[in-house]
Amino acid sequence: MVIGSIAIFISFLASMLVYKKLEPKWLRLFSYYLIFTMFAQIGGYLYSHITRRSNHFIFNIILLIACLFWVFVFSKSYKTPVLKKLVFILSALFFVFAFYNISFGEGFFVYNSMTDNFGSILFIIFTFIYLGELFVNKSRVNYFRIPMFWISTGLLFFNIGEMIYFSLFDYITLHQLDSDGKIYNMIMVTLNILMYGLFTIGFLGNRYLWKKEN
Repeated sequence: MVIGSIAIFISFLASMLVYKKLEPKWLRLFSYYLIFTMFAQIGGYLYSHITRRSNHFIFNIILLIACLFWVFVFSKSYKTPVLKKLVFILSALFFVFAFYNISFGEGFFVYNSMTDNFGSILFIIFTFIYLGELFVNKSRVNYFRIPMFWISTGLLFFNIGEMIYFSLFDYITLHQLDSDGKIYNMIMVTLNILMYGLFTIGFLGNRYLWKKEN
């Protein structure tokens, strides 16, 4: 938890360092999203540690808020109107499923792994669409200088890794392969460092890492 929070905090600091230079301006919302995510995760763990109760409902809420944020991000990132509409259609299906799962499925106080998997699939689709649209662009583009290239790549790796784990979650639980949660924690820390590390490169790259083009 501590290492994962540090990775988020470093990414947040990077976004603040170039806050006024982030373009388009909606990228500046990442600063607020990152600080919210960090405090929400810390709050969730503290709640569980202090009360000795499950914090799953907190992370169910965070999952829904995160999806709202990424829907906004990708709807702004796509250039094609049809793709923008596709984002909202797929997202609407996600939220219908999420609220159904909370009400009649896994419940509010149990972590909604099926909703998480649905969200991971959704984000993977969104990132593939974004990268595909970016790569077929006929104009000369240096992908390394585009913050969203790094952000979407980080999101892609994170969700592929998380989806693989949660797809095997029932099997892992049934056979008690990770009863103390060490494997899960190791995987999530690694994925968090990778994702937020790529976010950080995306924020800082344009100003500090890549040479200016002539």
